[in-house]
Amino acid sequence: MMDTQDPGRNTALLGAMVDALEEHLASEDLSREVVAETREGPVPATMTLGMVIGLVRALEREMPNMLPLERERADAAFSRFERERRVHLAAYGDKMRREIAADLEAWQRFLEACEGGEDACFEAYVSEAWIRTRLQQLFQEAHSLGIDLGELRERRVEVDDRLRGLFRLGDFIGDADEAPFYPAEEYWWLYGGPMAPAAPG
Repeated sequence: MMDTQDPGRNTALLGAMVDALEEHLASEDLSREVVAETREGPVPATMTLGMVIGLVRALEREMPNMLPLERERADAAFSRFERERRVHLAAYGDKMRREIAADLEAWQRFLEACEGGEDACFEAYVSEAWIRTRLQQLFQEAHSLGIDLGELRERRVEVDDRLRGLFRLGDFIGDADEAPFYPAEEYWWLYGGPMAPAAPG
């Protein structure tokens, strides 16, 4: 959904998600459908906290390349997001913990398929690995805000250990121009992929 080459579209998406943030935090749902009004017309999108944070990160990277009006609109969206987050910090933290738990569960299920040698695991790794990247950004956000994640940190270590047991180092699996934003020391799972388990006997 994020297009790092179109900051105008990403700003519109972020604005629509910020508009819905208060209501989203008050709901039990982990995702919410929103519609952003862009130059090309209405764009439907699925909102999660991970998606909001990802949009903020993408726009921050694009700021030096934006036109003045684009920067002004992005800054306004950032300010609104920070204000909503600050006012509703307790609900934001609760929703974040639930979203992290759900993402960890999804990532663990995917790794179990890898450990079982399912072909779909190895074919889908490039797209599925972004679950782990989203988790990284959620953990970073929680740390910056002093949100206690408790045993979720231990669960992340456990699933990382499982992936490391299958992992083979390689090239960056995303677009080459995005690699500088994902250093290998921190985002190691984006530099390679899982090997198929050895056949028994």
